[in-house]
Amino acid sequence: MEYRIARKKDIDFLVQSRLRFLEISSAHPGYAFMEKSCRHYFQESLENDSLEALLAEEGGCTAGIGMIFYYRSVPSSLNPTGYNGYLTNLFVEKGFRRQGIGRQIAQRLIDKARERNCYIIMLHASEMGRPLYLEMGFQEIANGMILNNWGAIRS
Repeated sequence: MEYRIARKKDIDFLVQSRLRFLEISSAHPGYAFMEKSCRHYFQESLENDSLEALLAEEGGCTAGIGMIFYYRSVPSSLNPTGYNGYLTNLFVEKGFRRQGIGRQIAQRLIDKARERNCYIIMLHASEMGRPLYLEMGFQEIANGMILNNWGAIRS
């Protein structure tokens, strides 16, 4: 298995991977908008180095993918650097599961974050992924509150 960081030439794959991860098909009414938004996000984030996407490949086939994006917050006693990472879109194709690929992708992205002095890494785990992340040292936390203005913007 070879692991490599995605580059600009991989944007089409990243977009399709994200839409697939979100389970948004081309038949979805918001597909074109989401595809355009994802493409813009990946182009901008790869240019400004606020995203790293790691691909696991074997024999010309992508076996798995994971992404971490970086953002800054006010430094605190829990996070003196203020650098944060959000691990997302970790997915391993069915035929490649239970071989440690997901763990390798996650660990390599965590190592990349440490190289950037990013010590706080958050994620939202699926039920399938939860045991892996707990084994890797992630802890469950309360999510707090969120305001979603999307409905107000659309009307």
